Formats: sequence, C-alpha cells, structure tokens
Amino acid sequence: MHATYTIDPQTLPDGEHSIIAWASDTRATGFGEELAFIIDNILPAADAGPDQQAEAGQKVVFDASGSQDAAYLVWNFGDSMETWETVWPYGEHTYTQPGTYTVTLAVYDHAGNQATDTAAVTVTGTLVTSARWLKENALSRLQAVDAGNEHLADAIESLAGSLDETLWPDDSHLEIQHGHKVFAEEKKAVEKLLKIVEEKGEHADTPIVAEVRAVIDEMLRADALIAKIIIDEAEHTAVNNPDNQEKMAHELAKAKEEMLKANEKAGQGEPDKAVDHFRKAWEHTQKAIKSAVEEQGE
Repeated sequence: MHATYTIDPQTLPDGEHSIIAWASDTRATGFGEELAFIIDNILPAADAGPDQQAEAGQKVVFDASGSQDAAYLVWNFGDSMETWETVWPYGEHTYTQPGTYTVTLAVYDHAGNQATDTAAVTVTGTLVTSARWLKENALSRLQAVDAGNEHLADAIESLAGSLDETLWPDDSHLEIQHGHKVFAEEKKAVEKLLKIVEEKGEHADTPIVAEVRAVIDEMLRADALIAKIIIDEAEHTAVNNPDNQEKMAHELAKAKEEMLKANEKAGQGEPDKAVDHFRKAWEHTQKAIKSAVEEQGE
C-alpha cells in the first residue's frame, strides 16, 4: 500500500512539528513512525532597544521585545564578559568601568536563521580599580547603614571575613588553596542581606532595602571580576604538556558555562546562587591553569 499526504506549510505556525504515520495489517499488527520537520515562513528580526546611559555599577536592563520570530536570544554586552543566552526578551548587565559599549543582540528562529541588532551604552562614574576595592566599598556602605538589624550585623561580619588578607595575594586574585572561602563568606553575607529584603516594611525601611540591593549587586560585580580576570589569564596561559590540552580546554569551557549560569541567576533575583556559580567558575579555571602549567612526566 502506498499513500501520499500533502501539508500546506502556510497553515502551520513557525516551529517544530511532527507527523506520526500508523499502519496495521489484517492481523492487527501495527507499526508507526514519526517524522519531525520545521516550518519557517518568517525570518527573524532583532531589536536590541534604544541607546542608554548608566553609572558604573548601575544595572542596565535591555528590552528586545520588539524582536520578531525569536526562539532564543544571545546578548553580548560589549565589555568582554561572557554572552548571555536566554529565551526571554530581556537582558541585564552591570558595567564596572566607564566608557561607551556596543551591545549586540542576536536572535535565532527555530530553523536557525539569525538576525542581529546593536545598541550603545554610555557608562559614566568612578573607575572600579579591583575586585577587593568593590568588596571594601560594599562593606563601607553596609557599615554606614544604621538599621539596628541583626541580619545586617551578621552580613557585615561575613563580608569582612571575605576580605581576610591571607586569602588575597593581591587586590584582584584569590589564594589558590583557600580562595573558595571568600565566596563562602560572601554567600553568607548575601543570604543575610536577602533576609532584610524579605522583611521590607517590617524591620527595614524602603531606603535601606534599596541600599541593600545595591550592595548585593556590588558584591556580585566583585565576584564576576575575580572570575573574569582569572579566565582571561587562563586563556593566555601556554600548555606545557600537549596531553593536557583537552583537559585544560574542558575546564575552561566549564568555567565559562558557570559564568553564564551566574549571570542568569543574578538576573533572576537569586544572588546567593549566582555566588555559587562564580565560585565554580573560579575553581574550574584554577584546574585549567593547573593542567596548563603541568610539565610532561608530572
């Protein structure tokens, strides 16, 4: 038996579809097969939104809702940070340095067709000198808040602990063996600060909550900078043992993947989880560098 079926693609929406064919003989023995296909009548169009201005350290929100036929979007924020892949039409990013940045949005439809658009962000304000500077500034801002709040006191203690000088060889790097403690102490601080945010209107006034949110953002900027610097250094580290090239590349890829997850969690309002992913990015990068510098025979 032979049968032909024709489908008008104009009657179906863009996206993935499937047809299941089922046949049986006189003995009721059946057999089925599925055919998957993609309908692509509309090409994507990208809209990165208007040009914007912001202060260094201020979160910038991008609106790509004017894009069309976008199955998923990829943002590149123009400051050498990792790209941000999402299915939502919104992106957000915090710039740590003054300057003018070109933000590039790429949208893809279900068939893999791509369209791009750009927007400019002009960032003004104080130059951020180091990750430690950001943390020290965050600590000073918390100490200046007179809230009489137990959670605030605990957060200050934990943040101060993350600044333990024995954990910082310099203002941009963490001690290899124990640097993870910096992230652990900061996560404690973030969790306590989130308690204050949750208590808005009960034990914390609105201005205090706003300042706490800003401090959390500053702490995440420090973590992102710590991870970014070490990733950049790893990418320029020569591999002494060719046998370790694949392992080094694998760990570096995992680090970049964790950076993406960190940015995603930060954007979703889960800064405590973002800290975890920044820590993992730092740890994977340390493993990558260890593989690179390891000599043959070791």
